[in-house]
Amino acid sequence: MELRHFFYWTFLIFFSITTIYTFGLIGNWTASSQTRSNNTSKKNTTIKLPDDFYQVLESSNLASNNLLKPNDKAIELYENGSKLIESNTLTAIELLRKSGENGELRAWIKLGKIFEYGKGTAKIDNCLSEYYYRKCASYGEARCHTKLAFFLSTGKCQNKPDQSLSLLHLELAARSGDLIAQIQLGYRYYQGIGTLKSCEDAHKYYSNIALYVLFQLELLNANDTGIGSTKLPIVRIINSDSKLEPETQNNKRLIEFYEELSDRGDSQAQNIIGEIYLKGKGHHKQNFKKAFDYFALSASQGHLTAKVNLAKMYSKGLGVEQNYARAFELFVEASNSGDPNARYELGMMYLNGIGVIKNETLSKMYLEKAVYQGHIGAMFNLANMLRNGQGGKRDIITAFGWMERAAQLGYKLANYYLAEMYYQGDGTGKSCELSVKYYKKVVELGPWRGNFQKAFKSWESNNYFQSLIIYEHLAELGYEIAQHNAATIYEKFIKIEDMETILNGNLNFKTKSLNSNLKRKMLLFEKQNRALAYYYRSANLGSVENLNKIGDAYFFGKGVEKNSKIALKNYLSASEQRNARGSFSLGRLYEKGKGGISKDFLLAKRYYDLSLEQEPNSDFGMMLVYTKWGFNFCWNQPSKCFYEFITRRIKDAFDYNFKTYFIRKISKLRDHIKTTDPSSQNSKSSGNGDQTKNPLFKIDFEFLIIIFSIFIISTLLIIRHIKNTLNQRNNNRQRNR
Repeated sequence: MELRHFFYWTFLIFFSITTIYTFGLIGNWTASSQTRSNNTSKKNTTIKLPDDFYQVLESSNLASNNLLKPNDKAIELYENGSKLIESNTLTAIELLRKSGENGELRAWIKLGKIFEYGKGTAKIDNCLSEYYYRKCASYGEARCHTKLAFFLSTGKCQNKPDQSLSLLHLELAARSGDLIAQIQLGYRYYQGIGTLKSCEDAHKYYSNIALYVLFQLELLNANDTGIGSTKLPIVRIINSDSKLEPETQNNKRLIEFYEELSDRGDSQAQNIIGEIYLKGKGHHKQNFKKAFDYFALSASQGHLTAKVNLAKMYSKGLGVEQNYARAFELFVEASNSGDPNARYELGMMYLNGIGVIKNETLSKMYLEKAVYQGHIGAMFNLANMLRNGQGGKRDIITAFGWMERAAQLGYKLANYYLAEMYYQGDGTGKSCELSVKYYKKVVELGPWRGNFQKAFKSWESNNYFQSLIIYEHLAELGYEIAQHNAATIYEKFIKIEDMETILNGNLNFKTKSLNSNLKRKMLLFEKQNRALAYYYRSANLGSVENLNKIGDAYFFGKGVEKNSKIALKNYLSASEQRNARGSFSLGRLYEKGKGGISKDFLLAKRYYDLSLEQEPNSDFGMMLVYTKWGFNFCWNQPSKCFYEFITRRIKDAFDYNFKTYFIRKISKLRDHIKTTDPSSQNSKSSGNGDQTKNPLFKIDFEFLIIIFSIFIISTLLIIRHIKNTLNQRNNNRQRNR
């Protein structure tokens, strides 16, 4: 081969390789640029599902042994992403994903919450939320197992609750020390949700958490100002669209009124203003010095409660230098005047040896005096002294009695010791069920109780989605009121079209291809079915009113197929617990012959009577019910109706109900006439038609409605009788022809 040929082929090969390599890079660069461009456009429009989305959701992997450890980069990504959730949600999601992939498990939890609550610009997507909780749980994070258990229990993504698998995740979380998981397990074993009922297992979980809560409560009491209650209010949402009226303005005016009285030297008002400064209410910030000054002013005028409050300030060193001797003097002064709070405080000082020499005998004496004046704290502490044999002989039976009384009157700490006494059989028979019941009450006083405030505020501000989610989480902890509120929100406040938002991302609830009517029916059924599930849980924890809700659901077919027999069973259970609505509903079933029973108008009347007895204020509505019932009875069974009236069995009942109602109204009118000024009675109207001054015209509206209803029904019966008579005559004439 010639040299020139060698150079020629060498150059050709080199040129070919260079060209291929160059265009390859350009192609790759173009493709990658296009991919980045596409990704950027996606980021600005919608959230892309992770590649392993369906694999993770269908995975049965519970935990991995390869627990990731976050590096500095992961932590930085997490912090940056958390800051951008509200302002730039899509960027925040991307940063949090990268953080999670680098080992920051908190990022998966944060992502789960973003899609669970619909934070920022992200929409609620239950399946995406479950996906992130699963990713986190696969690394063994206890909190994520608990979150995942919630999704499995409520069927948020799969729309098929899996209580058994939910229980398994809770067990894994509980073993890692998650308190929320332990509470849920206690509740599940107590009620038999996803497992068989087991009082011993429920006791194991509830007793441990109750001990933790007890420590927290005692710590709060130790750091408390000693005046007032630290109890957070829990509100039961009623079945109406009305919100609670704000009282802020009224409270402000009331405080201003007390301030004015205080400036005039009123000792009661001075004590009240002192308590306001002590707690920090309204526009008054907490100020111990001012509280002390107001208590001192009030106490100088002999106000007993102010003396006790002032003594507590000295005892705790609030607004003044701590002085046990001065506190003791003030407590003694108030005690000698018969104040139960002062006697209780003296009892506790002698019991603990605070400011005085410890003397259990004197402590018991003062506590007994306070107990017989109805002091709840004294009942609790006296019960403990009797239980431990302090200040005298051990008397476990009397101790149990006072402990039970203190618990019934709402003393929080008493529930724990009462639970222990029931479990051990101290002063009473052993009862695991009652022990768990009282432990549960203590557990429900824990810090998680604060979420009720968030849920209720969201409900008041019409943010029903967020309120519902919080109540659902609390419902899983066994709070009956949370279960009731979640059911009520589903039933009354979540619209049918809102269910699409709640079910967004649900794998088994894709409704885009359905026609509007079928879609609406499916959403309505799902809404009612979820409400019914929570009504069931609430009723199982003792809510009698929600037994009626279950009965109504089966009677009208709300969220379930119509089943009058099940409705009858729930109404009967409510009626047996003296619930007026349950008795009324039973009467309605017997009047209509539903629930697998034949019509029985007399038995229906008995239940209507029972309903009126249980709720006397419903007399107006019941009069209309009785009138309708009498009409139906005589229309369907005229001969029996006639017989019953002849024998006066029903006539007497009717007379009693009507007479009771009318006598009450007439006596009310008579009382009004007696209390009216005689001069105004004798005064004549001045020709302008002003008859309202005459008390005879003050018959209330519902009284007139009753008279009008009786008139209308009587007229209809007469017309029916005339019509039947005319028809009979026409028939006779046609036969004669």
